[in-house]
Amino acid sequence: MEHLDESQFDNLAERLSLSVFKELVLNFAASMPGLLNRLKRAAQDNVDDEVARIAHELRGAAGNFGATRLCTLAQALESSVRHGNGGSHLPLTEEIEHAARAAMASIARRLAILVN
Repeated sequence: MEHLDESQFDNLAERLSLSVFKELVLNFAASMPGLLNRLKRAAQDNVDDEVARIAHELRGAAGNFGATRLCTLAQALESSVRHGNGGSHLPLTEEIEHAARAAMASIARRLAILVN
C-alpha cells in the first residue's frame, strides 16, 4: 500500500492557498512526534481509551492529507481497541510509527514539488 495518495494531497493543496496549506502540513509534521510518543506510552500502559483517542486523531489527520497507510493502520488500531480485542497494541503502534515516518517523508517530497 502506498504511503501517500498524491491526488488527494494535491486536491487539498488546490483547495487552499499555498501559505495555508504549508502551515497545515507543518503543523501536522510538528504534532506527529508528540502524538506518536503519547500513543506508544498509552499502549505500553494499556490505557485503551487514550490509545483509541490518539488513533482516531491520527486517522483523521492522515486521511485529510492522503497518508493512506498511516490512516489504515490508525483505523485498525482504533477499531481493535473499540471492539475490545485484548492483548498488546504495541506491535500495531510500532507499525504506525514506521508508516508515519514514511508518510512524512512522502509529504515532504510532494510539498517540495508543489512549492517549486
